[in-house]
Amino acid sequence: MSTPSLHSIIRDKYNSRPDIWLADDTWHVYTYERLIEVVQRFAEAAEITTKIVLNLGSGGNDYGVKAAKLLHFDLAELRLPRFGMSVVGTAESLPFKNEAFDTVLFVGTVLNYCDAVAAISEMARVLKPGGHVLLEFESSAAAEYLWRSEFGKASAFVTTTFQGGPEVLWLYNPSYIMGLLKTLGISIVQDEGFHVVTGLIYRVTRDDRLAARFANLDRLISRFRPLRKLASNRVFFAQKRLQGN
Repeated sequence: MSTPSLHSIIRDKYNSRPDIWLADDTWHVYTYERLIEVVQRFAEAAEITTKIVLNLGSGGNDYGVKAAKLLHFDLAELRLPRFGMSVVGTAESLPFKNEAFDTVLFVGTVLNYCDAVAAISEMARVLKPGGHVLLEFESSAAAEYLWRSEFGKASAFVTTTFQGGPEVLWLYNPSYIMGLLKTLGISIVQDEGFHVVTGLIYRVTRDDRLAARFANLDRLISRFRPLRKLASNRVFFAQKRLQGN
């Protein structure tokens, strides 16, 4: 699976975009709120304030976390912060030594713009044994793709919408991502998801603003594990196996 053209599209688009999370984009406002919540819980559980953290595909956003050292990494140079530590590059080829980081944040559906095998392999390589990762991505098994040819596929290339325009990305089946993580010695500690109800309404109406009105109901429904399988956004809190285990 080769994505150089996708890389150039994303780099140019995100370098020119004034803000990734626009206040009037209600679907993605809800997405951002849920990400903040899950990142904050993860930061507390992983004791991130004492750790060296790689924010992979950060877009200059730290999601409010405080770490001993936080390194921003992104494909789009102009999205990175002017101050602090930041590096430009692609997730499939990280310019860091093996086991360089205690913790990795890999959220904001960044994985969906990458070759999952290469990106997750690199993430695992730079993560220390016993280290934690928070991985969020858009799922091919989501309610918003029911009755479409892409539904449930290990990987599928689709065109969706973002801020009123077309957006191309890869979808991944959660089982496929779980298998990749397991192969690399990373075990899932907690599995969450959101955009279940909102995703289903979007599938029927194709109106993301209307669907986003049901965000409060989505918060409730997303708590139920069987229904979580239909979430558009899946979040894995995982840990790399200690050497010798």
